[in-house]
Amino acid sequence: MYFPFHIATDTSFSAAPLIEGLEKPREKDLEYFLQYLFRKPYFWEGQYDGITRAIQGKDALLLLPTGAGKSLVYQLASLLLPGRTVVIDPIISLMEDQIDNLAMIGIDRTIAITSQIDDPDDRQRALKLFGQGEYLFAYVAPERFQTKEFRDSLRTLTAHTPIALIVVDEAHCVSEWGHDFRTAYLNIGRTSRQYCESNGKVPPLVALTGTASRAVLKDVQRELMIEDFDAIITPKSFDRKELQFHIIHSTSSEKTARLKGYLGQKLPNLFNTTFSSLYQTRGKGTYSGLVFCPHVGGEFGVVRVSDELMKDLGISVGIYAGKEPRGWNPDRWERYKRRVTKEFKHNKTPLLVCTKAFAMGIDKPNVRYTIHFGIPPSIESFYQEAGRAGRDRKTAHCCIIVSIDDPERAKKLLNPNTKVEEIDEILKNIRREENDDITRVLYFHTNAFRGIAKEKQDVEEVLHHLGDVSKKGERILSIPDRINQTADEDRKPREIMEKALHRLSLIGVISDYTIDYSREEFTLKLSGANKEEILETYGKYVASYLYSRSQAEIEKASQLLSRSLSHFEFIMEMVDLLLHFIYDVIERGRRRAFYEMLLACVNSPTDKAIRQRILRYLEATEYSEVLEEIINDEKVGIIKCRDVFGIVRSPNEAAELRGQVSRYLESYPDHPALLMLRALSEIYSRDKNSEVAKQNFMAAIYSALTKYGLSDYTVFDFAAWAILNIENRDLELAKELVFQLTKTSNRILARILIEKLPIELAEIPAWFLLANLNHMILDLFPEKRVQKWRI
Repeated sequence: MYFPFHIATDTSFSAAPLIEGLEKPREKDLEYFLQYLFRKPYFWEGQYDGITRAIQGKDALLLLPTGAGKSLVYQLASLLLPGRTVVIDPIISLMEDQIDNLAMIGIDRTIAITSQIDDPDDRQRALKLFGQGEYLFAYVAPERFQTKEFRDSLRTLTAHTPIALIVVDEAHCVSEWGHDFRTAYLNIGRTSRQYCESNGKVPPLVALTGTASRAVLKDVQRELMIEDFDAIITPKSFDRKELQFHIIHSTSSEKTARLKGYLGQKLPNLFNTTFSSLYQTRGKGTYSGLVFCPHVGGEFGVVRVSDELMKDLGISVGIYAGKEPRGWNPDRWERYKRRVTKEFKHNKTPLLVCTKAFAMGIDKPNVRYTIHFGIPPSIESFYQEAGRAGRDRKTAHCCIIVSIDDPERAKKLLNPNTKVEEIDEILKNIRREENDDITRVLYFHTNAFRGIAKEKQDVEEVLHHLGDVSKKGERILSIPDRINQTADEDRKPREIMEKALHRLSLIGVISDYTIDYSREEFTLKLSGANKEEILETYGKYVASYLYSRSQAEIEKASQLLSRSLSHFEFIMEMVDLLLHFIYDVIERGRRRAFYEMLLACVNSPTDKAIRQRILRYLEATEYSEVLEEIINDEKVGIIKCRDVFGIVRSPNEAAELRGQVSRYLESYPDHPALLMLRALSEIYSRDKNSEVAKQNFMAAIYSALTKYGLSDYTVFDFAAWAILNIENRDLELAKELVFQLTKTSNRILARILIEKLPIELAEIPAWFLLANLNHMILDLFPEKRVQKWRI
């Protein structure tokens, strides 16, 4: 809908910054502007709360499902506030989509300041106009805040015109727990507030995201410095009833054939229409669809898949990916992407084959189906991408075509006790034709987490080039040659460099940096932190995520102070501690999130089961509060864990607990009490998986013994309690667990098991003690070894 006028403001005077403490406007009053400006009859859930917080100068974090109208919150609030709005978006297509949507209601004083303004003069002109207050909405990537020229333009603007709002769109990208994490986002909370301040007033920050695990949400809050408890706005339910879920299992070799069958026969039947009608373009009545591929090239990439569909089905197909396909000129690819996006959005192309880069880049009401051509990396990423469908609240179908070609290999790769270095080694030895969904996802995972030794080398290289960092100062640094040499097609030198700088910032060595992207140069500010300050910074970082483990980490770090280490050596030892914590918690958490998505595909193949699994994963339940108590318990929640499981009275309640614990384990993947609850809730659910229960049980015991400083007696007493509960549901699994524990225990721990377990289980450690006694006797009487001793 177009207005017969353009919205404009006079920039000849300075607007006053926002005055805090304004009364909360009535919903009826705001609805007048909603109808007048946006032609919407009423607010959707969460919109009114978000707008009123922004108008009152308060931060807000909107955690609302895809399609819930999050963008309208900042757009309407911005138009009611004095000043200009800066919107931080992760991808250009999303910026262009937002600008296009605003233009459709008559707001054209907008700009996306991106790398696509490749002419230096044009870019300088855009920054100058931005500094003069020409644009109501300025869209930028997070990397823009790391450039001196953009920071300077913000200083120019705020000298005469305030920033009304800082908006962080797709805020889950802020978190290193998230699958779309970008290092540049980590400084946004601090730098955006610092450089958008005007006359002593800092504008409110509005963060938007569709779904977020507990870890991601907590990370976003911390990084963006959103501290108010009331700032988080969530819906009563994340259920999108209009979405219907389907799982199709297939070998990798038959995957493309399955996709063709689903598009050619299954979808027309689901929509009760013919094949030709389904793929016709007819304006808003078009059955638009998205096929998500894991990457650009290769057998399962967007190019190959789109070619197959056009050749065999005769469907008009567009393609989209963040990175250009092989053989494409980058500029030509960017022009093609803009054209195909517009054609898809305006119903000229019915089907788009894309990577997840498009999942954040479109607001289109009539997407009738999505197909994931492989397992997504997490439940929340799947729900966000599938949520592109059905935004008009009409029925839409969401399908995943799953390939698990080697279940035993998958079990090994996703075992919580398998290290990422082992995974990388296994992947290197797999031939291309032997890959499946598991290895394809983990390929990207090992690119993000290259291993502790490699990351430590990167940090060491940067430190060598920085020289003495014990004093405050500024350094200009180019990317070291060794980092340039270790980079490849999937890991750019600048990304490796930024991650190394991020690690140093986490322990307080570096306080800020800017980047000259044309020269590939970094200007760094050194904090001059001493050893005690570095240790304190590290302790605060660990405590902000996993308080129950922070004391053990601080004790390990404190021991370094008693050693005769140089400042450089001390920093490298602290980096080693930091990386081990990150890989224990964040790397395993990301892998845990993928594992839960895999289990949802394998154990919950029906629409109802998938929906329940998603909602139990995303939504708070009666267990949420007590799980919070467990992770904050100084005694690691061993006693509280027993209390929690004691109130589970049915398989449905066990499944509900499983969903909540799964979500928390993505945040705290090595927490012993959570791992044990995951094992117990699995074995008590109707669709139980004994192997999953076994893996989580053993991971709980290993973690309790090696990472949390618990006594052997406490751990084995805890194990015996859990085994007694498991015995009630699966005697054979209980025996297997006792056998595994006995193999790794000593005589004292074996006696604990004998004391705590019933006879049918206690006989296993009893035979272990008798065998030990036999060996002791043989050692006392070596001449008897020739005889056959029998017990």
